[in-house]
Amino acid sequence: MISAVRDKIFFAWRKWRELVYLLLNHSIPLEKRAKAHCACLRPALLYAAKTWALTEILEGLLASCDQRMLRYMSIVRLQIRTSNEEVRRGFGVGNLEHNFKKMRLRWFGHVKCRDENSKIGRAHV
Repeated sequence: MISAVRDKIFFAWRKWRELVYLLLNHSIPLEKRAKAHCACLRPALLYAAKTWALTEILEGLLASCDQRMLRYMSIVRLQIRTSNEEVRRGFGVGNLEHNFKKMRLRWFGHVKCRDENSKIGRAHV
């Protein structure tokens, strides 16, 4: 599982490098850059995460990657004592843990609606 999480982090940073001209351009409003982050980077980071059985450590790795990207975009470094919550509030995005829960609940809803004769339908009973 840890290799899958590391791969997702790697691919998210690769996507970051493709979009760095847009994400670090301070002539573009912060809201637009935040939308690009939520539309391009977070899906690359969270692809197929709804089916993972993540531990707190692995969730923390994904969340810290996301937070580092947001800090780079806002030019808020760790030496400037700004909390992660303040950085996320500046972008208007929620924390990644909330996204995990939302994705898992949506996946559970799909599994719950499956026919009981299917493999997935039998697994949740």
